[in-house]
Amino acid sequence: MLTKQISAIAKSKTGRNLQFRDNLTGRVMNLKQFTEAIESGKYSRYHNRIVRGLKTPCSNPDYSRFNNLS
Repeated sequence: MLTKQISAIAKSKTGRNLQFRDNLTGRVMNLKQFTEAIESGKYSRYHNRIVRGLKTPCSNPDYSRFNNLS
């Protein structure tokens, strides 16, 4: 069975993902830590977008459901 690499584990009242868990390593990251890890190339299946002025992690567009953040 395939496991999603990243899961969003905490959201704000507006639905913005705030905390993330790397399911392969167990590492828990806040929004800033995860966006920085994406930018440094540690998570190649994800990219950052600017949403309402804030960097926001997004899965890369593809046909896989195993890299979607939810």
